[in-house]
Amino acid sequence: MLDREHAVVAGQTNGGGKISYMGDRAYGLLCPLADLVLVEADGAKRLPLKVPRGNEPIIPDNTDLILCVSGLSAAGSLAAEKCFRLDAAQRIMEAQGRKDYNGIEGGQWRITLEDMGCLMRYGVSGAAPGHSTRTQEVIPVLNQADTRQLGAAAAGLLDEMKEDG
Repeated sequence: MLDREHAVVAGQTNGGGKISYMGDRAYGLLCPLADLVLVEADGAKRLPLKVPRGNEPIIPDNTDLILCVSGLSAAGSLAAEKCFRLDAAQRIMEAQGRKDYNGIEGGQWRITLEDMGCLMRYGVSGAAPGHSTRTQEVIPVLNQADTRQLGAAAAGLLDEMKEDG
């Protein structure tokens, strides 16, 4: 299929209508056949913003780059409605002294773009409490920029985060 279509989606069904990891053996056999391998390492229960647990995401040893994807639709929404692993998000917000958070419990705080940047920076980078330090480069990716205004807001956030892309 790789020769014919120039792309392959590989995995195994888990019985719940989702595709899951195919195992180390199959992964190891397929990697040398491709120029680029993208691994979706972590789900977020269809929510646009996720903070991984300390043992997540499980990143293959041969990973060169991590793309941390968050949806801009989370901005302006209550954290309880748009953030997966709210407890971890609240711990990061407290640890980083986010002034917009102010310790509001139960996810009843509105997510700002700056909050998203903080959670992306410290949630995956390994700088959050309970996370191991990552050696791969982590690049934030903001999707769902459905309007020019959201696109400009995302660009501003990336500039603030000192990202150059």
